[in-house]
Amino acid sequence: MSPPKKNLAALSEQWLKIFDARADSFYSDEKIFSVENLPPLSIKISDALKNSGREVVEALSFIDEDFAGVLKNFREKLLHAELHPEILSTFVAGLFAEAERNLLPSPLQAENFSEWFTRLEKFLNELRGRQGKDYLHPAIRLALKYIEAHCREEISQPDIADAVHLNNSYFSTLFKKSVGKGFIDYLNELRIAHVKERLATSSEKAKAIATSEGFNDYQYFVKVFKRLTGLTPSEYRRKFLR
Repeated sequence: MSPPKKNLAALSEQWLKIFDARADSFYSDEKIFSVENLPPLSIKISDALKNSGREVVEALSFIDEDFAGVLKNFREKLLHAELHPEILSTFVAGLFAEAERNLLPSPLQAENFSEWFTRLEKFLNELRGRQGKDYLHPAIRLALKYIEAHCREEISQPDIADAVHLNNSYFSTLFKKSVGKGFIDYLNELRIAHVKERLATSSEKAKAIATSEGFNDYQYFVKVFKRLTGLTPSEYRRKFLR
């Protein structure tokens, strides 16, 4: 190995030692030294830690969840991972929507992990208390906006899951738990609400309205409409023409 390569290898080794020492000092109650503004390494976050983080955000939405237990599990997973503070900051921020992200306590502004997590725990409990049952998982908030904007198009649950960057199976469970109904039921109810308004305020043919609101199968539309309203489209319209 040439002298320049040896020097670069040695420099890289020393840099890694400093980087590791910075992380070690954060997870220790005894501060050894502080090295600021070291660029973080690219480190893979374990699936177990990612799932634990998602559970924290999901538990914010449901008042009957064992939130203390969820936070305890998250704390243990973070301690086990011992992420560098900058990586830790990026990871935790990525779990939340921008509104919450800007208010999160930063590990970079704490003396150690214990101090930072105590602040985080306090913030999350306050957030949960303020939002209560009205709080929605950030991904579900985005999903509802997406559905409202595209409900007249041919959209599917996997489309929405992809749009909010969630696994389809996880999205399905989270959506139903958050909204109280499955994706198809929610989409049909939204479309039928639009159809009802137009039936009551226009002379357009029911089939044309149904098609333009996203129902390509008219017989299926009539079945859904009657199930939700107790009337056929014609019967519903006659109510408003009397």
